[in-house]
Amino acid sequence: MTAFEITHFTRNGSATTGSVRVERTGKVYAFSVSPNGNVMLARGMSPVPANHLRDVRLFVSKRFAVATTAPVRVPQPCQQQQADAGRPLGDKARVYAGCFYASGSRGKMVRALGNGSGFMARGFYFHDPKHGSIGPHLTKADVYADLVGRRARALAAMVPQQAQQQQADAGRRGFIRTALTAGLLATAAAPAALADNAGSPGINLRGDDTARLPDHAALWSRMPLPFTPAEAWRLLSPATQAEIGAAVIGIELAQYVYGDGRAEADQFTDDKLRSDASDVADAILNQMPDRLWTLLPDLYGPDGDHPAWALAAGMVLPLGAVVPELEAAPVPAASADPILATLASREGASQHLARVGAETAGDESPEATALWTAGDRRLAAADDALRATTPTTLAGLSALARHYAATSCDPDGEGLTHLVEALANLADDDPPLT
Repeated sequence: MTAFEITHFTRNGSATTGSVRVERTGKVYAFSVSPNGNVMLARGMSPVPANHLRDVRLFVSKRFAVATTAPVRVPQPCQQQQADAGRPLGDKARVYAGCFYASGSRGKMVRALGNGSGFMARGFYFHDPKHGSIGPHLTKADVYADLVGRRARALAAMVPQQAQQQQADAGRRGFIRTALTAGLLATAAAPAALADNAGSPGINLRGDDTARLPDHAALWSRMPLPFTPAEAWRLLSPATQAEIGAAVIGIELAQYVYGDGRAEADQFTDDKLRSDASDVADAILNQMPDRLWTLLPDLYGPDGDHPAWALAAGMVLPLGAVVPELEAAPVPAASADPILATLASREGASQHLARVGAETAGDESPEATALWTAGDRRLAAADDALRATTPTTLAGLSALARHYAATSCDPDGEGLTHLVEALANLADDDPPLT
């Protein structure tokens, strides 16, 4: 079972919105992801802080963001077609210079239309010869990201099927690499005691008097890992520890500068700086899994497959293996709706009384009168039984409604009352009627 599940999603212009379910907790979060990979999460009406649920954000980002890292290796026949289809995904300086702002108020003409007519919603716009008017967006960086996303999707559509399959396989491996990255990143965020700093005058090492990050030992103990993330950290050289630690600090700093989720009034005023910071954060996040995979193959597994500890424990199947289909559980036969038998009994009593009436028409003898009286009592008893029976299926409810519609004589309103009670029973049923 995967750690996360996209329950639904909708593409809305440049962004994708939807919801993701976290299997380990059962909680469902709403998300909004932009083409450059920035993900905002919320639970109910409460936004999730940007430094929380990073593993969920990584999963959503890898699923929907436009890839801007190095291209996946594809077969030789596909490479030429990609080269023929490829072109620059957007000159950022040209886009920034060509952006204009529509205030959405009277007097601000929409220059994108070229004829000075009409108005547009408040925001930044850019007119691209192929993709038309792009906007409105809060910032120029968002306009550029929208344009890059549109061109990247158009390029991806031109890649042959063979290349798309290898890209999908590579993406699958990339997500598996990310699955364990969060734990090591949390460990990396702790201050590394570098040998060069030991005893250095004028350097005050930080962290010993502050709250430490949790080690999540309970989670790691549920897997037969060759070593814990903390032990993996100690296997790295001081220079590599410094490299990974600086990257972790850089991710958070770049995301802070970009300001994902902050109000416009609280953002950095330099849009290009914000855009570059977003690019740096995305680049580090995309490069980190490969770096850790290379450093710790016994923890993450060889390139192209799951780690040996997960395969040996039977926790996963080899990548590319066909998952056997589970046999569907037999569906229990539905019990008959009692209203159907009651309706049949009532119909029989009605037909019997009709035959008695036809056979004794004009006959005022005591025998004829007795036959009619008995038939009338039988029909009255069938009506009483019908009104005391509640349908248990939609088919039974439909048959009951057709019966009362056909026998429209209901001076006391008992038939209507019966239907109302049946509908109320349908609303209260758990599970509902079928």
